[in-house]
Amino acid sequence: MAGFVDTRAVHPERRSAAPVRDHRALDAALALTDAYRVLASAFQDPDGPEGADRLELRVLRAAGDRLGVRADDRTWAAARRIARRDARAVEHRAIFGHTVAHGCPPYETEYGRRHVFGQAQDLGDIRGFYEAFGVRPRSRGERPDHVGCELEFLGLLALKSAIAHATSDVERIEICREAERRFIADHPGRWLPALAGRIAARVPDSGYAAVTAIEVAATSFAGV
Repeated sequence: MAGFVDTRAVHPERRSAAPVRDHRALDAALALTDAYRVLASAFQDPDGPEGADRLELRVLRAAGDRLGVRADDRTWAAARRIARRDARAVEHRAIFGHTVAHGCPPYETEYGRRHVFGQAQDLGDIRGFYEAFGVRPRSRGERPDHVGCELEFLGLLALKSAIAHATSDVERIEICREAERRFIADHPGRWLPALAGRIAARVPDSGYAAVTAIEVAATSFAGV
């Protein structure tokens, strides 16, 4: 994962594949893996080394169709405006390049709790989720409450869920499902709608307004 490093010294051996019990659940987990991967890449700094040259919007749209999370043609047309790195960089700087506490900050702890102790508690809880699944943000990367980090973590959970479904690991399926539900309820589900609302109010026809609308729909689907 671009924004995380693996903290596990030893990777456990995988079980041999067993018959898949729920093909639809497996397909949904794989679709969410694709969706979160593309959405997370949209929020990586296009001017940085991890910035994607081009967003895989066809992959994102196909994932949305498989999940039943569909956007209209106008939304996809707006999203295509930031598919290329250079165009995305212009929008990214205009929307996210100001002082963190103003405009449209892409950090969870800038929404809701303003007290420093409340923010520290939220950051600690986010780190706890990451560490429970063997990853942590890179030392010189984004803050753990950055929208890209949270989406990337959801992609990891979706991938682990897909592996569990593919091997019929019922215990692991439930662990991933509960972690996803709790993480969305406590973190992105609590603040991403506010981020999307701010971007839509400030630059309603922008590519990022479209992408945040899609991500809110995806996390709403997954958090049910």
